[in-house]
Order: sequence, then C-alpha cells, then structure tokens
Amino acid sequence: MDKSNGSGKGSFDFEKLQLKSPCMEFEEFVRARVNTAERLGDKDEVALYLEALELGKKFLSKKIGGLS
Repeated sequence: MDKSNGSGKGSFDFEKLQLKSPCMEFEEFVRARVNTAERLGDKDEVALYLEALELGKKFLSKKIGGLS
C-alpha cells in the first residue's frame, strides 16, 4: 500500500496481484446481464441494466475511495 492518492488512505495495486477491483467485478457482472438481455431481445431490461451500471459505478467510486 502507498499513500499516493492524497487522502491519507492507501491505494491498492490490484493489477500487480492480478485481482479485479470491486468496480471491475461489478461492471463485468452487469455487462454479462446486459449481454443476456440483448440475446433475449429484451430492450427494456438492457436499458435498466445500463442505467444500473452507471449508478453502481458512481456509488462504488464514492464508497470505496475511487478504487478502479
């Protein structure tokens, strides 16, 4: 951990340990749902998932200090 983000909180190098950040995990999960809804032809559900993705990314970036 280093304190390079200026907030006094350490940042974590997920890539070095080949881990996915919570934001990346969330995005992959939602994108899989979007792909499934697209294959099923459910345009309303696709739109809802894409909205949820944007809201979730904003929430996670605030809640976990912007880790990505």
